[in-house]
Amino acid sequence: MQARIKNKGKNKYVIINCFGKEIPVENIDALFQFKGKYAIYRIKDPNNNNMRRYGYYTETGEKLTDKIYDHADNFIGKYGVIKNGGMQNLINENGNEVLSWNYTFVEPFINNTFIINYYSEDGQDLWGLVDLDENFIIPPDNQSKFEVMWKARKIMM
Repeated sequence: MQARIKNKGKNKYVIINCFGKEIPVENIDALFQFKGKYAIYRIKDPNNNNMRRYGYYTETGEKLTDKIYDHADNFIGKYGVIKNGGMQNLINENGNEVLSWNYTFVEPFINNTFIINYYSEDGQDLWGLVDLDENFIIPPDNQSKFEVMWKARKIMM
């Protein structure tokens, strides 16, 4: 049985683990249902009461990391997409940020590679494919995500 979330009233949630045990979660605005091993939570931004920030809870009721982000997406395989400002990164199952915060778009691809997008110094919108060490497998000289996927198909499959 996968862990699930139960709302116990305004801003009161419990995680029901795989054994049916209820684990209370406090000081959050919302806790969204598990997708795989992680549930996304939302809190008020400590520096701006009108903003919300996001993070992840595990099935055992622990925070994946104490860091919070402008936005957090569900995990795709081993990685969750996190956003701060206009930049994206990935978080892994150990709560570590995977890449640098240099990209406007990051998406897990295959075999620990990632489709990335960024704007060059001269304002060009560039797409490429990097590995975990941010070495380019496909240089960032492509005009679209689909162009990168097409080239990757030829060299990775």
